Amino acid sequence: FEVCKPERIAMPEWIPEDLPLPKGTYASEEEMSVSGYRRAFLIWPPGFTNDEVRHFVFDEWPEAGFRIGRQDSEYGEVEAELHHSPAEGAFKILTTACHPRYRVLYLIYAPTGPNPR
Repeated sequence: FEVCKPERIAMPEWIPEDLPLPKGTYASEEEMSVSGYRRAFLIWPPGFTNDEVRHFVFDEWPEAGFRIGRQDSEYGEVEAELHHSPAEGAFKILTTACHPRYRVLYLIYAPTGPNPR
């Protein structure tokens, strides 16, 4: 396993303040916006099992008003659409092959909805 420690950056301002994230989650990278969709990599804190991650997302997020849409998860990941009108997006949570292992939340989010082409 590669030893890696993701860099910590300031949490992007567009990340919804009401989106529940586990204590200790931090941003590690923000990518260029595409068609109104903002993109960032958030580092999920260690200590969560795959089942705990799934329960957190599918219990906490809907309770906060975020609707989970179509899912496309494979073993060891959580992936689905995310809606919070007028916002739209998607997310994927993966476990890294680094040591120590950690999870990355890749969030794609258009706070005011997607921009038409």
